[in-house]
Amino acid sequence: TVSWVTWFCSLPENEYLVEVSEEFLEDDFNLNNLSDHLPQYHDALEMILDLYPDGPSATVDEITTVEAQAESLYHMIHARYLQSRAGLEHFRPLYLSGKYGTCPRVLCRGISLLPAGYMDPTSKVELVKLYCPHCGDLYQPPQRFRRLDVGTAFGSSFPHIFLQAYPGLREAAIPKTCMPLRAREGEEGYVGRIYGFRISPKSPTASQRSWMR
Repeated sequence: TVSWVTWFCSLPENEYLVEVSEEFLEDDFNLNNLSDHLPQYHDALEMILDLYPDGPSATVDEITTVEAQAESLYHMIHARYLQSRAGLEHFRPLYLSGKYGTCPRVLCRGISLLPAGYMDPTSKVELVKLYCPHCGDLYQPPQRFRRLDVGTAFGSSFPHIFLQAYPGLREAAIPKTCMPLRAREGEEGYVGRIYGFRISPKSPTASQRSWMR
């Protein structure tokens, strides 16, 4: 029998997601405060864990509502999982494989992109973006992925936490021969943050945009 998590992640609209481990899902500490965002949190969690009763007592409308909340809950859990040690290790080979594409900017020389959102994880829907570790810009995903409303499954902090955990990945991917582009006066653009705090420009994983434009 296929689990709910495996089924959900196999859907075309969820191609960017990873399967959160059962161990992580069953640890109440990892789910702390998520019930504040969803009125039917417990039913949604039971559905994710394949414990939701599948019987004639529930109406179609009730099941549809729980399914929608299970999707939102999984996105929030997914974002937390990717910030854990197990989640970062799970995601690392996906990044190395270039699953999420490469930066379209010429001087970034094909560095792999990281999925990201503008907001920290909530029950709200948000389209996913792609972050370049080199130039520090956000990009639209390829056309067939532009309707993926899984931005909150990654959150605004994830790409920066990932690069803090594996700084060598970014350094190894950036060619030494990159030449700077002139900065545009008065332009700031996307600003990387972790839990709302701006990343110091002195950080080895900070954006290189200041000298690339």
